[in-house]
Amino acid sequence: ADMSPSKQPYGKGAPSRVPGPESAVPVPSLLAATLDHLRALVAFDTRNPPRAIDGGGIFAYLQAQLPGFDCTLTDHGAGAVSLLAVRGAPRLLFNVHLDTVPDSPQWSASPFALRVTGDRAIGLGACDIKGAAAALLAAAARSDGACAFLFSSDEEANDARCVPAFLRDCSHLPSGEEPVLSSSKDRPQGG
Repeated sequence: ADMSPSKQPYGKGAPSRVPGPESAVPVPSLLAATLDHLRALVAFDTRNPPRAIDGGGIFAYLQAQLPGFDCTLTDHGAGAVSLLAVRGAPRLLFNVHLDTVPDSPQWSASPFALRVTGDRAIGLGACDIKGAAAALLAAAARSDGACAFLFSSDEEANDARCVPAFLRDCSHLPSGEEPVLSSSKDRPQGG
């Protein structure tokens, strides 16, 4: 049997279906698609330091996964690369960094090979924050709605260049709009 990623069975029971006239076409579950993307993203060596990242590799993969998006790849120098991907006229932008901390000798297996054990996905950058990037790719593929992503490679070490450059150039914003920054510190803390 053909077990290429697009032909593999996903989850338990019948595969989910695309609503509408093409409803007879099986599609992978969102979780399975996310894990497929995460497996690919973890395989890219994006350790920072040494921040030896260029516009190919992981950024080429991202662009290939985002058909219908207007993509702008910017090399800010010294391994700092960003990809702005926009579809439609979104009101929000999701910012996700792709660089990881360095690996360590304590890894019991390759940090660049995703391992899924039970409800855990283990690999360098899986939680911080390639998992979010994988989820955004999977969700974008299941919708045609407006959305924007900024992927960057310079969060883990000093000398951030990508986000400051993005904020300096507001030409990508609708006329009269200004960027609003939010972080987990801005959210109310529950008790």
